[in-house]
Amino acid sequence: CSSETPAVRAILKPLPGVRKVGINVATKVVFVDHDPSIITADLLMKALNEDRFGATIVRDGELDLVDSRGGGHCSSKKDCDCHNNSCGDQSHDPSSSSFGSNLQDMPRSRFVESTIFIQGMVTLTNKEDLRPIEKLMQQNFFRGQLRAYHLHAPSRTLKAEHDPRLLSAEKIRSVLVKGLQGEEWGTIELAHDGAVENLALPM
Repeated sequence: CSSETPAVRAILKPLPGVRKVGINVATKVVFVDHDPSIITADLLMKALNEDRFGATIVRDGELDLVDSRGGGHCSSKKDCDCHNNSCGDQSHDPSSSSFGSNLQDMPRSRFVESTIFIQGMVTLTNKEDLRPIEKLMQQNFFRGQLRAYHLHAPSRTLKAEHDPRLLSAEKIRSVLVKGLQGEEWGTIELAHDGAVENLALPM
């Protein structure tokens, strides 16, 4: 239902490799634009099911990519569309078959999404524990540089939506390294540089 939409976004959006999350409340289908070399559809499903959403894979876009490239992993188009014995009725949701291409056609903003791995976040248990990170982000960067950021303690990641012309991913990492003193924070590394990997975000 619509009340669960924020929770679904909060689980999926911060995960490494996830670029965009779309939710069709009426059909109870979640569309995820993700890099399958970083995170698979199966892992996305498991992330939702850790919070007891009862998710199943209706369509795995990676299988479509394999089939279109002649990988031979699908005996038919239907086999590619139906995965894990769960096949949705695509007739009621025409956007599902073209979701990936629609995302590519969307106007792009000047912002990219970069991911920073913060080892110590795995020990954080409540929102107050994240305040040192939030304070650093708010005090060091302005709106034109940083559009938004998302913290996800289970995956130990910070996803930053930033303008690489004004603020580099490495600059964000260096501010965190200098500001988060103490062994409890552990290693702070740049996992994905949105400018280098061309992870431009929609308008």
